Amino acid sequence: MIHFFIEAPYIPSYLENGQKCVVCGDKATGLHYQAITCEGCKGFFRRTAQKRLQYSCKEAGLCEINMTSRNLCQACRFKKCLECGMTTDLVLDEQERSAKRQLIERNREKKELDQLTVQLKKSYPILPINEFKTLVDKVSKAYCTFIDIPLQMGPHFRFTDPAEQFSSLMILLLTRSFGFMKAFDGFQSISLEQNVDFIIGCLQIQILRTIHRIDSDSGNLIVENENVPKNSKTKNSEMPLSDFRLEKGFLEDLKSLAESFEVMQLTIEELALLSAFFSFPKSLTDQDATMKAHADRTLLALEYLVEQNASVIDSPPSGTDRWPKLLGKISYLQLFVSRYQKILLENTNAREIAQLFG
Repeated sequence: MIHFFIEAPYIPSYLENGQKCVVCGDKATGLHYQAITCEGCKGFFRRTAQKRLQYSCKEAGLCEINMTSRNLCQACRFKKCLECGMTTDLVLDEQERSAKRQLIERNREKKELDQLTVQLKKSYPILPINEFKTLVDKVSKAYCTFIDIPLQMGPHFRFTDPAEQFSSLMILLLTRSFGFMKAFDGFQSISLEQNVDFIIGCLQIQILRTIHRIDSDSGNLIVENENVPKNSKTKNSEMPLSDFRLEKGFLEDLKSLAESFEVMQLTIEELALLSAFFSFPKSLTDQDATMKAHADRTLLALEYLVEQNASVIDSPPSGTDRWPKLLGKISYLQLFVSRYQKILLENTNAREIAQLFG
């Protein structure tokens, strides 16, 4: 014999057993807009107030409102709602509802970030100050040498077919990323043939660099003079994102990501350590305890540096909020790369992606 269990609806403790809706007599579910009502009358009242609907009664406003008749005359139903104490002042319009949802979401994110920060501080060992400085200096130097430089594709790149363009682009990106990674602990034994696990991390590093070359006010990408197309509509050091022949949603989300990171005012050292952290693929750290230790050490160094720099940041987020905020933005960037991985790795997009990463 199969037994079915139906979960009982939540009933507030202040309601009496079997209490009725004061408007129509249906089973009440709670206090809605200052009156004890059912879900149906609550929704009817909210829609009426939000849309500022006007009703008329064919019976001179004398209709009886109960469970059976409540849908027959909206004018009398709304009139009874008001008579029973429901107030339109408590009904939020769409903008207010959106603001409330955003506030709830921000509070939820802050709670999760606070919990994550506590977990990180518990799980990471203390990093000696001299070791911290050595790591920061080494990673920053490698970042400036291999990553934070113009992407030169060669004079014949634009004339090759898309498959060759994609191959040339990926070889160059991976070569640069591996040069960067081999400069610090954990990657001396990694070979270019193991590139499959590192492609996503490589894309995350390039997106991080790209968004810090976007002027969020103008929506333009700052590029090297020699890389600017002749038909660009702006001065030769900028290129509107709208000029790229890539999916509109991708470009809009890229600009939003740039705006999100812009408020952090990350230093070159912070960008270097964050790029180093992206270099450790989870598939590798899950299998290699030594590699995981290096990844944890890199993230710990980034946390130290972010908190150390928080005191000199003029605009928010600063102080104790800066590290939790950055953790949220790191997840945002990783989600972006995951969502648009197909676009970033599409053969026919290689020329545009090379221009974007340039």
